[in-house]
Amino acid sequence: MSLFFLLVSLEIRRETSAGALASPRLAATPALAAAGGAILPVVLYLALAWDDPAARRGWAVPLATDIAFSLAVLRLAGRRVPEALAAFLAALAIIDDLIAIAVIAVAFGHHVAPVPLAGAAALWAGLRWVSPRLPGALGWAAILTGFLGLWLLVRASALHPTLAGVALAFAVPAAQTARLERSLGWIVALVVLPLFGLANAGVGLGGDSVGGGGIGGGGWTDPVALGILAALLVGKPVGVFATTQLATRLGLGRLAPDIRPIHLLGAATLCGIGFTMSLFIGGLAFADPALLAQAKRAVFAGSAVAALGGLAILALARNRQDQART
Repeated sequence: MSLFFLLVSLEIRRETSAGALASPRLAATPALAAAGGAILPVVLYLALAWDDPAARRGWAVPLATDIAFSLAVLRLAGRRVPEALAAFLAALAIIDDLIAIAVIAVAFGHHVAPVPLAGAAALWAGLRWVSPRLPGALGWAAILTGFLGLWLLVRASALHPTLAGVALAFAVPAAQTARLERSLGWIVALVVLPLFGLANAGVGLGGDSVGGGGIGGGGWTDPVALGILAALLVGKPVGVFATTQLATRLGLGRLAPDIRPIHLLGAATLCGIGFTMSLFIGGLAFADPALLAQAKRAVFAGSAVAALGGLAILALARNRQDQART
């Protein structure tokens, strides 16, 4: 998953330098929407899981939107969805991922070892200085070697090693980021995510067991499953929609004129597609296989319902547009 985090971080770097997050004015609305869409799911999850200390550890599972799947589902809604809505959803999901990365670094690091961490920082600084000064193949060799070194040092420091991908994204020379992002895109899409999906595929949707291992998974009303479902299907859409509406009415941000409230509600519902990041955080949060099984089932189910719900709302918006024209 380090390559996945590297790709996500390259997208963040691109958007903050020359994209939808390149200025505070452009970033204000999706940033506020992402904050609302992160806080309310956590509050809902903790409210439902508070009495179970083991279940409480999963508070961060419904935190982030899966950018790839949410945008893919948005494209299924057709060409009549405003282009600005896709830009808004992409910026929001990128900020969501940034929040999730920060949470992983802070909440899931254990007794950080300062010496390997200092070594990683020194290697990062050296890579950032030397890689732009090396020609062609030598520069790429330095990036690859530096990535492996960063991964080993970050892992030794007790931070999660996927953060090496985040660090590398901001050490690569600006001239090489686009090529690296293109190269990683198909590797992540065709190799990393399918392997990650297969690793998490042994999840039964029933309430008694998971996969072929017979691991007890609990029911849909258990704190972990119920908390994740409520967070993804209620917390995410309500948090994103309400925060965006409040921000625009208070003049703290703005939306493109062609994004109507029903479009915003559809996109906010798609933000409940957690999938990749939610499954990843679930694996960090739960050592108990039964709790992890509950989390996986709830993430799969919640993400599927969010995708179908978002599509239905956007289809309704499209029908209303058609009726208005006739």
